[in-house]
Amino acid sequence: MKKNISIQEIVKLAEFNQSDLISTKNGLLNVVETVTIMDIPNMDDWVKKGDLLIIGLFLETHLTEKFLHRLHEKEIAGIITKKKFKHFLTPELIQLFHLYNIPIIIIEDKYSWSDVMTPIQRLIIEKQTISLRETEQFHQTIFRSLSDEQSLNNLCSAIYNVSGLSLAVVDENFNLLDSSFDFSWGEVFEDFSSKKLSNWMTIGHDVDGKPINGFCFTQSIKQAETLRFFFFPLYKKRKIENFIVLKPPIFFKELNSEIVAKLQSFSSFYQLKKTIFLEFQKANLHYRNLILEELLNSTSPDSIKKRKYSLVLGTQLEQQYRLVLVKNLKQTDRIDDSEEFLNFEHQFYKTQFSNENILLFNKDKYWFLLVGESYSSIEFFIESLYTLLKETYKHSSFQMGISDLQPFWKLTAAWQEAKQALLFTENNTNVKPVQFYKDLGIFKLFIDDFGKINQYFIQKMLEDFVYPIIDYDTHTKTELYHTLETYFANDFSHTQTCKMLFIHKNTLRARLKKIEEILSVNINNADTLMNLHLGIRLNQVIKQN
Repeated sequence: MKKNISIQEIVKLAEFNQSDLISTKNGLLNVVETVTIMDIPNMDDWVKKGDLLIIGLFLETHLTEKFLHRLHEKEIAGIITKKKFKHFLTPELIQLFHLYNIPIIIIEDKYSWSDVMTPIQRLIIEKQTISLRETEQFHQTIFRSLSDEQSLNNLCSAIYNVSGLSLAVVDENFNLLDSSFDFSWGEVFEDFSSKKLSNWMTIGHDVDGKPINGFCFTQSIKQAETLRFFFFPLYKKRKIENFIVLKPPIFFKELNSEIVAKLQSFSSFYQLKKTIFLEFQKANLHYRNLILEELLNSTSPDSIKKRKYSLVLGTQLEQQYRLVLVKNLKQTDRIDDSEEFLNFEHQFYKTQFSNENILLFNKDKYWFLLVGESYSSIEFFIESLYTLLKETYKHSSFQMGISDLQPFWKLTAAWQEAKQALLFTENNTNVKPVQFYKDLGIFKLFIDDFGKINQYFIQKMLEDFVYPIIDYDTHTKTELYHTLETYFANDFSHTQTCKMLFIHKNTLRARLKKIEEILSVNINNADTLMNLHLGIRLNQVIKQN
């Protein structure tokens, strides 16, 4: 924190031991920036905030209500005069001094003005020197953090150790990224949202007096204690990407220029380290993607290569994997961008449904997730993953394809299955956005390399072998279609079919005969049986999807 000089500290100097003091409690906290002798009549036009004015004879000629109001507007720190001028301080004027929180220090007549100014200036210089040393140490700490092996989530504690600034870093959605160890920051941002913030406002000024805008948030905690937090924005391409959140003492109404300067320095170094860290992650991702290419090109269960891949990926490869392929239909979101992928990866590994054994890659504008056979419920995983994607990317639309279990050395097959399932959802209307390859069923026979179905052939099969039976059942209240389904499900066994339907064999023969009449076919013909069975299976898969 800035080493400010207050009136309270100045009156403790040896030169002021015998002085009189007229001040309120708040007046004692006034910050002194400079000490100035008022030696010209229009001096009040030149004074500025934080000036400690030394006034002699002008106390007799200028000490009016208008003059005091002018000094109050200028936000001076206080006034020093001598005891021989004390009689000019009427009770009415003293009342005004109290009203404006302007303290008056009345020194012994024996002191010259230089006797007074010298120790005050020495104290100011000493404090400024300490502040400069701390600032230098502050920047050295940040420089060291750029070259060491610390991750991004160690910076705030390093800054706290050297400066005493209690601070945290959150993203634009107020997820906690880093924080100093002195405070329970996690409790503040556990359920935090933008609704808790007031209007955009000036939270401080930089060294040039330029206003710094952000948010201010107050929170009451146990024992009626109130905490104040300042949200200092970090921009990337004119968009807020992060906030530095500072917890100063509660009496801070806004951030002073020294704290703002430190936050600006910290933000610059944080962005730089973030860039360096991101480039490192991109390089690591590129290397991982090369491993994926090797896995996709594997053709045999090579145990030596398996150990090598496990070592590089930081986890023991399982024997079998499902490949989950994710695609964003809105290309403007650039789901293939490595930075976007790394942000998602960071969010993914923080969820409760993920674990470190699930491997993530990106390739050909897709996101790859390899889910090992040890994961207990792939259905639960897919549902949780889809929910995460929708919540993280609210304005995007995702489709997913999931392969069957394949050995780690046959991931090319898993890649083709997942891609086929995803293309099926992408190129066919009225299909769910999440498709398991195993649920494609008989459709696998009628899908081309682009996931498109031969719609004409399927429609022709249904019109020739399925719809006439269903129409007949609808008009006559019969169950011919259900009978045929049961007949095929029981491998053409008359006995088992009758048992399942609770009907006599003659009833079954009559129903099969009626189906032959409706379709004008011979049910004992092998081609007819195949077409009927194919038509029923297609109709069942269409119902499921």
